[in-house]
Amino acid sequence: MGKAQRQKQKERNYLEIVEGLFRNKLNEEFPSGSIHVRESPDFVIELPTRRLGIEIIEMVRSKTVASQAGFRDKLVADAKRLCEEWSVKPLWVTVWIIGSFGQVEGRVAQKQFAERLAEVVRDGYEKLKTSHDSCHQLDDPLPGVRRIQIHLLPKGEHRWEWNPGAVWVSSLSVEDIQTRVTKKNARYEQYRRDCDECWLVMVGDSCDYQKGSDISLNPLAITHPYDSRFERIFYLQLYDELIELRTL
Repeated sequence: MGKAQRQKQKERNYLEIVEGLFRNKLNEEFPSGSIHVRESPDFVIELPTRRLGIEIIEMVRSKTVASQAGFRDKLVADAKRLCEEWSVKPLWVTVWIIGSFGQVEGRVAQKQFAERLAEVVRDGYEKLKTSHDSCHQLDDPLPGVRRIQIHLLPKGEHRWEWNPGAVWVSSLSVEDIQTRVTKKNARYEQYRRDCDECWLVMVGDSCDYQKGSDISLNPLAITHPYDSRFERIFYLQLYDELIELRTL
C-alpha cells in the first residue's frame, strides 16, 4: 500500500470514528448514505436530497515541535545502533523523555548522550540475563529521561522507541484552530463543486507526538465562534470525543 493509499485509509478510519460517536456525543444520527472517496473534499455522502461533502484534516504540531521529535528519534536510533554494534541481543527499549534537552546541544554532546544511553541499556540487559525477569526498568538514568524500560525479545530485531509522556500534551488555542479553518475556507468553493454542502472535521490525538494536543485543556477553544465557510465544523479528539464547534 502506497503513501496516498495509507493516508486515505486513515481518513476513512477517522470518518468511521466520527460516525460511531455522532449519536452519543451530538445526540443526532450521522447522515446515512453511500460514501464515495474523493480528493476535494475527502468524501462525498449521497443522501436522498443532497450530496454531503466531508473534508478531514489532522491538527499537526508546528515544525519546531516536529523537528524536536526528529531530534529525539535520532538520539534513540544512535543508541540502538551502538547496542547492535556491541552485539547486545534483541531488546524492546522504551525511553521516556521529558526534558527539553537543552543540555544536549552540539554534535559532541549528542554523541555522548547516545553513548551513555546505549551503556545504560547494555547494563540493564546484562542484569536481565542473570535474572528470571523479562523486563527491567531503570529510573532516572539520564538527565531529561524519566524512565527506561527494557524487554528481552526472544528473536527478531531490536525495537527502540521514545515516549514523550503527558508533558508533551498541549492545549489548542483559538488561533490554532482558526488558522486551519481559514486555510480550508480558501478551498471551500472547490469542495462545493462536488457536493451541496461541506463539513470540516479536524482530528487531534493527545497520544501522538506529531499531534499531541488536547482541546479540552482550553475551554475557550471549544466555545469560541470561528469564521468558517463550512456548514458545520467538528473536532475529533481521538478516540472518544467529538465536539461541534461554533461558527459565525
